[in-house]
Amino acid sequence: MSGDFRRITKQIENGVPGFTSPMVLAFLSDLVLWKKPDNAIEIGSYMGRSSILIATAMMQIGAKGKLLCVDLFADEIDDNYVNYPVIRDMAARIGTCWQHYLDVPRPSILRAYFDKTLSRFPYLDDYVELYEGASEELCLPAARRFQFAYLDGDHTFQAVTMDLIKTLKNLDPGGVVALDDCSDQFPGVQALVSRLGDLPGATKLGEQFPDIAFTFADPVGSEAILSTIEPEEFAAVDGQTSFRGKKQR
Repeated sequence: MSGDFRRITKQIENGVPGFTSPMVLAFLSDLVLWKKPDNAIEIGSYMGRSSILIATAMMQIGAKGKLLCVDLFADEIDDNYVNYPVIRDMAARIGTCWQHYLDVPRPSILRAYFDKTLSRFPYLDDYVELYEGASEELCLPAARRFQFAYLDGDHTFQAVTMDLIKTLKNLDPGGVVALDDCSDQFPGVQALVSRLGDLPGATKLGEQFPDIAFTFADPVGSEAILSTIEPEEFAAVDGQTSFRGKKQR
């Protein structure tokens, strides 16, 4: 890696269902190609849209490690689910690629749809590792290091902060963290991002609405400061938030 981060790619469409826009996919790809991580973590993988994007970029740079995808993968996909207006809109954006997922027997849990995505890109098998469970239950040894992270899980202030704290424990100095959905719709993410600029060694790299990325020169120091946020501060923000997770459905 050399020089300052610069945007190169305008948009990417990989035909995988999900809510990440082609512009944000391009932003994530540019971040990975710039940082050149050997290992990465993604909290909140859904059906694998951003997972495949990150793994593809890691393959392109010849990464020696893997992308660890963390998700409950527990949503039940039934006939009602696939006919929600927001899901129909999502499916329309990827056209005929959605047929791969309609072929999965229903009802199924989300893990079956993520597995379907992986089956479409078998050449990425060596770059993807799954953790099926809650991010707060993930316990990684200190020796497990990451150079890139994408946080797209529960968007409440407390949950996204805890995800970042957990990530910083295993992030190498200079590592990059991208956060999804920094927008008025998700005050919890906004509240966290508003604090990152004041952390010593935390530097904004760039943004592609609604995502934003920072590099952390001192992950341990940043973790320590974020760990001092009081429960009352979380409650004050999360009291405005009547839903959890990636998107309202």
